[in-house]
Amino acid sequence: MNNIFKSLNGTNVFAIEEAHPHRLDIAGEAIAKMVVPVAPADPSDRNQTRICETLDLGRVIGKNHLVEVDDNDLTFMWDRGRGYESHMALKETEDETRITTVLFWDAGNTRWVLWTNFEGVEGLPEPGSDRYNKGSDEFKALCREFWRTHALVPTEEELEAIKKHQRWCFRMCEDGEIFYNSYRSFDNCIRDYNTAKQYCEKEFRMEWVDEPRAV
Repeated sequence: MNNIFKSLNGTNVFAIEEAHPHRLDIAGEAIAKMVVPVAPADPSDRNQTRICETLDLGRVIGKNHLVEVDDNDLTFMWDRGRGYESHMALKETEDETRITTVLFWDAGNTRWVLWTNFEGVEGLPEPGSDRYNKGSDEFKALCREFWRTHALVPTEEELEAIKKHQRWCFRMCEDGEIFYNSYRSFDNCIRDYNTAKQYCEKEFRMEWVDEPRAV
């Protein structure tokens, strides 16, 4: 991945291997509508080294992957390659015309990099993420509450990865909770063995495998 995009005011934005954009195919179109400073005025200010902007492209570009969930929804936890587990759900989503682009300032190479982009708008930081970990206790409480009632719908690529790693994802923990999560603030994660087994076999069409979490 060695793409270089230009912002509205001519600043270069680099796509790097470590990043995880969902829509690299339209990243250039979105960045071309953004005003990006040549460099942060104060690189030590975290608010200046991260740019997040949502733009409406005026046409359907995909599906919104952030959904509200309640006790009637079957949700689960899964590590999307971020180093922490995300609250996920299998739900129908609406067509989306907006794209959110997140840029970070790479101080070591004095450049802006495309960190991620996705259809729809940004939610609060996920528990376990860097922005969450660096927040105040009050901010963390807000984030946990947000993700208790919201979840991400996996992309087609993520769904395939979930299926391939079924033995890792669909596991029983020592306390009987399905899809162990380290912050345990959700009251709508799958906790019933039979419900989880049915969910696995009917929704994912996979064979259920018991695999207790390693301590």
